[in-house]
Amino acid sequence: MRGRGSAMPFVFKPEMTSPKQQKKLEEATRRRDKIFSEHPEIAELDSEIREKEFILRGATFHGLDTEEREQLQQEITGLKKKMKSLLDKKGVPEDFKQPRWDCPECQDRGEILTPEGYVRCSCHQERDLSFIRKQAGLPPRYSRSRFATANLDLYPSQDTSGKEAPRVRAKKAFKAAREFAHGQLKEGSSRGLLIDGPVGSGKTFLLACIANELLEHGKPVRYISYSDFLFLVRLSFAPDSPYSEYQLINEIEQAPVLIIDDLGNEQATDFSSSLLYRIIDHRYGRELPFVISTSCSLNELARRLGYLGEKIMQRIIESCRICGLKGDIRQKLIAKERGKDG
Repeated sequence: MRGRGSAMPFVFKPEMTSPKQQKKLEEATRRRDKIFSEHPEIAELDSEIREKEFILRGATFHGLDTEEREQLQQEITGLKKKMKSLLDKKGVPEDFKQPRWDCPECQDRGEILTPEGYVRCSCHQERDLSFIRKQAGLPPRYSRSRFATANLDLYPSQDTSGKEAPRVRAKKAFKAAREFAHGQLKEGSSRGLLIDGPVGSGKTFLLACIANELLEHGKPVRYISYSDFLFLVRLSFAPDSPYSEYQLINEIEQAPVLIIDDLGNEQATDFSSSLLYRIIDHRYGRELPFVISTSCSLNELARRLGYLGEKIMQRIIESCRICGLKGDIRQKLIAKERGKDG
């Protein structure tokens, strides 16, 4: 996936009109016919304008000299002014004959003609990216999360306990996350991130910023909540399951970048502990990067990860840069959104 506006090769077939385009054209025709039927004077004026424009386009064929062409052009201009006045009086939009395209730039064709040939329109690039986000597992709520939109002023600038201020910690965490994303795009570093912080501190938003940054630049990502992943693995044991345990685990193990949100959210079983160790150890051995968020301290996380918790944490600490967020900013975000809505 390339950035918006960049050229992507596309095979153009001029003889093909998409069903969507055809539907829009048919809707425009029905709208025009309805208005002509309700307002015959509009239809008559439209016909007169089109007739004179046809003659002007074939001026050479019709043997018109310069003066006659100018006269005809003036008549067309006068008729169009008359048409505008009539449409305003009748409450009819000036573009009543035009299709209502979802994307006026490409008229829903999906490609645009450039000096280099036909390229994918940005509207289709965004749809492609939306599909890629879905395939990556990124929740729709976080499709717009970006480093550029992060408001670090939501974090308190001071800490009453005398420790590092939440805003300072947030700046460091976002800087580390941005450096991780850029590192993946440049040299594909194997060093990952572990981000800890309480519920409501913005960890999921930060992980989504990383995912969107990578996806928009063509870097495949797999985003999971570990508890949701375990639920899918358990469902795969059913006889009528559409996917297998091997498929699910292999996809997670082999992902170029793995993002695990809310690790330690539930007390691990022996099964979930051994499965997580298998995934982390596989990626550790093959130097495949992963990003993890948790609401637990490192010691608490090791305990909640079950009988292999210490081994898992050893691998994570060796593989990841550790940073954290502090404070609950949810109430400020909710108040801000409610303020926008009045």
